[in-house]
Amino acid sequence: MNITEFFTLLGAKLNNQRTSWGGVTSNGTLILKAGTIDFAGNRLWVANTQPKGHGDVERTKQILQAITEQHPVYAVKCKVERNSKGEEVVTQFDKRELLRIENIILVDDCYYGTVTGKVPAMQVRSRA
Repeated sequence: MNITEFFTLLGAKLNNQRTSWGGVTSNGTLILKAGTIDFAGNRLWVANTQPKGHGDVERTKQILQAITEQHPVYAVKCKVERNSKGEEVVTQFDKRELLRIENIILVDDCYYGTVTGKVPAMQVRSRA
């Protein structure tokens, strides 16, 4: 199963297989892809206030909607590498557990969330 199929299984279909870095379930739960580079201890970078590309714009809108509407946010921990074209590609990901992200705050030009725990992926799917 690839990452796109996994997001579909969770009920958070990606809008664009190549550029989307998150999906939203029918009940508003936001599930993000999170590369290991995005972490600093238990803090996770989740979005920029000045998005640069299509995927960034989409992710920022998703984060702002989750904050405004107080929807849960989870992240799939991924290993991300650059391919021969210089594009970021998910090469591995955790299919068993999602990270619960809470307390999203703005620091300078970036939104950061706190990883407050792990939940079985299928538990989140059942809530979607």
